[in-house]
Amino acid sequence: MDFIKKHWEKTLLGVVLVGLVVAVAFLPLKIQNERAELEAKRNEVLNPRVKELPPLDLTGAQAVIAKTATPLALDFSTGHRLFNPVLWQKTTDGRPLKVQSGKEVGPAAVEVLGTTPLYTVISFDNVITN
Repeated sequence: MDFIKKHWEKTLLGVVLVGLVVAVAFLPLKIQNERAELEAKRNEVLNPRVKELPPLDLTGAQAVIAKTATPLALDFSTGHRLFNPVLWQKTTDGRPLKVQSGKEVGPAAVEVLGTTPLYTVISFDNVITN
């Protein structure tokens, strides 16, 4: 006990130095472990695991292609009224008459008496700017 009382500074310095030697011996192991972790993180970021895509569901597109294989038959002449609207004419007594065959009013309902050409001339004179 007398030795510790006389040389306590040297004992404390020895304990600190032993701790530093242990830390220096442990440092290369810690550096190697950190490098391995950083390399693993680097590989994870640069080369991520990519999940394989599921197979494409093309049933809708194949159904549309199957529909386009057969031509669509459109009838714009008989029952369709967008391009062939119903014609209505007034009879002599003023009531409306639906024209279905085209001969309800008579063969000479409208007669062209003559045509005259239009002599209107449109020309560009000049541009006036401010």
